[in-house]
Amino acid sequence: MWAALEGWATIAPGFTPLVALIAVGVAWRQLILNRINQRETTAKVTFREYLKLAFENADLACGDMSKLSGKRLEEYAWFVGYFLWAVEEVLDFAKKDPIWLENVRLQMLAHREFFRSDPDFRRELPTFGRDVQELVTRVMNTA
Repeated sequence: MWAALEGWATIAPGFTPLVALIAVGVAWRQLILNRINQRETTAKVTFREYLKLAFENADLACGDMSKLSGKRLEEYAWFVGYFLWAVEEVLDFAKKDPIWLENVRLQMLAHREFFRSDPDFRRELPTFGRDVQELVTRVMNTA
């Protein structure tokens, strides 16, 4: 029985680099899939937190600045900033997903007047990613 295995003993060292290469490939693929999954999880959690904040602050979520004044108007600017941060996270993992893009666009429409009228926001817009800037610009330019 052992005599049959002696032939493998001379062949096995030649397979070792191949097996190691396959193992590296599998590990690399798993790492990439884990990173994609982590991005998706982060985006969904961040957007869920935004939706929770919107639910708790319906006056801010509706985007009607005429009903806000003083401290609440300042809070609105922070609210929109958090929203755009959540959008950036979503676009990081789903920038080509039409359903996510439409959901984001619909949420942005509520804040169109703020995007158009707040000079501080217009100055800070370039601090967001290119995809967020493009979406905001598109929303600002809609009737």
